[in-house]
Amino acid sequence: MPEFEKQILVAGVGDAWMLDDGFGSVVAQRLEGREMPSGVKVMDAGSGGLDLAYEIMRGYHALVLVDVSRQGGEPGEVEDLGLGLSPALEAAVDQAIALVDETIAELRTDAAYKS
Repeated sequence: MPEFEKQILVAGVGDAWMLDDGFGSVVAQRLEGREMPSGVKVMDAGSGGLDLAYEIMRGYHALVLVDVSRQGGEPGEVEDLGLGLSPALEAAVDQAIALVDETIAELRTDAAYKS
C-alpha cells in the first residue's frame, strides 16, 4: 500500500483531424468514460500543448502520455486529413487502455519512485 496517494495525469495527445494521429485522444476519451483510481486524472489534450503544460504545473507525481507515432514512409510525408482511426489503430485502442491501466497500477506504488 502506498505511503501517500500518488497524483497521476494520463494525457492523450494528437490531432483528431489527422486520422490516426488522434489515437491518444480516442484512448483518453474512452478512459474518461471509466471510473479511474483515486488520484488519477485523465485529460484529452488533443493538440493543445499549452493546456497540457498548464495542467502539468498543477503538480503530479507522474505523467502518462498516450500518443501514436507513424513509422516508415518518406521524410516529410504528411498524414491524410479526416476524422476517425484506421481499423488497425481502432483495434489497438483496447490494448493501449490495458497498458495505461498497468502503468497506473505501477505508478500508484511507492516502488515506482525509488531510484
